[in-house]
Amino acid sequence: MAHKLMQQMQSIKIHQALHGYVDGHREIASSLKLKPQDSKTMLILSDIAGSGVRVSDEGYLTGYPLTDSGYYAIAKTWPAPEMARPGCVWTHTLLIDFADLANLKSAKKLLTIFRRPMLGELNGYSSHCEMGLGLDSELDCIPELSIDSNQWTRKLLLALYSKPEKSVIATYTSDFDPAPVVLALWFQQWPRLRRAFCFCTSTTTDRSSDRVTFDLQLVPNDLGLRRQFPSAIDVADMPTSTNTWLDHAFKDLACSSQSSLRDFLRRVGGDMTTGRSAFATLTTLHELIEESETQPSSFDEAITLLDDEFTVSTAIAARKFVLLRAANHVKSLSIRALDFLVRNLDLLDNEILSLQASNIGNSIWMKSPVAFVGLFDAVGAGNAIATSTLSTLTNESLIGGLQSAPELVAPILVHRPDIVMDPNFWNSDVDIRNAVFDVVQNNQDKWQAIISAMIASGVADLAKSAFNNFGFTAIWRVLVQKLDDANKAMPQALLPWLEYAMLDKGALAQILAEGRFKRRHSLATIAHMTSPDSVPNEYGKDPWVLAMQNAEGDLQQSEVAYLMSYLLSRALGSTSHSSAELVAISFDVIYRAAMNNSINNEAWDLLNNRLPNAGWWDTWDRCQQLRQAVAELFLYRKLPAEGFGQLSHDDNVFAELAIVETNLYKGKRYLKKVRQALSTTDSQKFSQRIHVIDKLLD
Repeated sequence: MAHKLMQQMQSIKIHQALHGYVDGHREIASSLKLKPQDSKTMLILSDIAGSGVRVSDEGYLTGYPLTDSGYYAIAKTWPAPEMARPGCVWTHTLLIDFADLANLKSAKKLLTIFRRPMLGELNGYSSHCEMGLGLDSELDCIPELSIDSNQWTRKLLLALYSKPEKSVIATYTSDFDPAPVVLALWFQQWPRLRRAFCFCTSTTTDRSSDRVTFDLQLVPNDLGLRRQFPSAIDVADMPTSTNTWLDHAFKDLACSSQSSLRDFLRRVGGDMTTGRSAFATLTTLHELIEESETQPSSFDEAITLLDDEFTVSTAIAARKFVLLRAANHVKSLSIRALDFLVRNLDLLDNEILSLQASNIGNSIWMKSPVAFVGLFDAVGAGNAIATSTLSTLTNESLIGGLQSAPELVAPILVHRPDIVMDPNFWNSDVDIRNAVFDVVQNNQDKWQAIISAMIASGVADLAKSAFNNFGFTAIWRVLVQKLDDANKAMPQALLPWLEYAMLDKGALAQILAEGRFKRRHSLATIAHMTSPDSVPNEYGKDPWVLAMQNAEGDLQQSEVAYLMSYLLSRALGSTSHSSAELVAISFDVIYRAAMNNSINNEAWDLLNNRLPNAGWWDTWDRCQQLRQAVAELFLYRKLPAEGFGQLSHDDNVFAELAIVETNLYKGKRYLKKVRQALSTTDSQKFSQRIHVIDKLLD
């Protein structure tokens, strides 16, 4: 409301001058002292426009710039028959500052200021007048014309703007007043073109000079006058055209539509330095922009027009207008239009960028990921939009974009490394997945999360690539955690990974030795997937012993029997350097299961081939087989006597073991070492076992 009131109160200063015949044609009065050359120009152009001109009582109009002084002169010339000298005229000239001329939307108010002087009444021309801008937004429109006059007007537009380097002349009949058409055409122009436009609505000779070149001069309908304008384009010679830009301009000139062409030209014409030559292009551009509301392809045509007709450094205002349109309709833009938006982002106002940054960034990513990534190499708005947008894009959107441009994985990961920690990423195309490995090689702190996401994706064929790029040890550490976190039953997604991991038993040995397994059900899973001798023990304590020392948790009875059978079988094999410790861990459990006949065939099969069954006892007595195997193991491998002495928590079972030992070659000698070790360790604690040995040695 306040803005409207301010507009209503605004006014512009209009200077004026009067020329007429007083001992020759001269300036009679003026409210403004012009620069000498401009004063001379005004003197010349205020005189009658050529010999033989029959000036009607309504007079004719002349418009031209006074460049040195910064004013536009629009003059009205009337016949002065009251003067004794024939051919005299009165000319009242209005002088409008170039800046004020740009603020006018219509010439109608200017026309109301013109006053034909009368002899003896020449006052009022020596002072300026004020003209309020008001709220009147009525445009200059051509009046309703006959078909012939409409055609004449269309040809006039065509001549002016399709031949912009030429002066234009147009003849007219006495029954047609061309002034309203010329004024409407003049005020249809943008301010910069308007202030340079020179016209005269009635002349019989070319009024152009070294200082002023007339764009348009109207000539009374006398064919003999054509030769007076040898280099001009005659409107009568123009073809009847159905050019689309011409239709658009004519409709706007006639105010026969709701076209906003004039407002558009006013906004974008300010940086046009090519005069009339830009009119047709800008009019076409406006038409295409209007059509784009219902025909999206028209927007692409508008962009092509801009790129083809203007250099990057010109038509900045037009580019800004199109950009603003693009920014406000960014979701419906084509890739071509998005590319234009990206190339010109820095032309947008900060406010628009702030409001539309998210929409712009998201749309560019969805339709042209390559263009989006290109923004990171830009400075200013492009980089800012890309950076802020990328932080808010959903993983789903990112993954979808990368599907069409896998080469963008590397630059995207610089800003969004989290995407490879989303299992859905690894369901993408192979090209996208493979592009990741090179990028993350130097980010080992993220490997665990990445591997976890790969496993969670359920894509089985990822395992080989992952092991090749991250190494077995890194992946084993993740698998350990996954197994420990599982609720005893192994997740199906882990199976292909574990199967591949088993190819490197050295890495498995390292993981076991590091004590990374915290749950015994995880160790049981590993036992099911390996043979007892498969994990190497090249030096130091057996990895399985170390793993068992750090793992805890209950197992089902069948799983306990299997794991302990596995460990005892390993102890009886040739791989472990810690057979005694393995027997100590497993023997009691297996022996008790054998006594209770609760050990299943799967678990027993791990041991069966390693237990002695030479016929000295019946093979159905599994306990006897176990005692014999363990007694031989400790004796023949010269395992520590102390370990044998502490086997089993049950003294009776130990006694049975000792009996077997006495029946072996050099078994009694070994038992003596056992007795000595027990006596040295704690004779009171092991008194019962020492007593058993003493009896067997008697």
